[in-house]
Amino acid sequence: MRREYSDAAKKVEGRIRSARRGLLSDSRWGRRITGEGETAEAIHSLFRITAGRLGLNGGRMVFDTSAFRKVSGTQRELFG
Repeated sequence: MRREYSDAAKKVEGRIRSARRGLLSDSRWGRRITGEGETAEAIHSLFRITAGRLGLNGGRMVFDTSAFRKVSGTQRELFG
């Protein structure tokens, strides 16, 4: 990103750092994916609103696996 879009890369890096206490990554348990601060809260709110609008806040989906069948042999045979 830095090579092709150097100005945008600086902005993106700044946003990441704002959600990671000034760092590019945060290895603290529970913070690696969630982040913190205003940017992280804005992303969380946007995600929650969009998921609700699309009807994805209703719990777990039930998947029908009846259309699948077990293939005999091993997966290794697929690539051999």
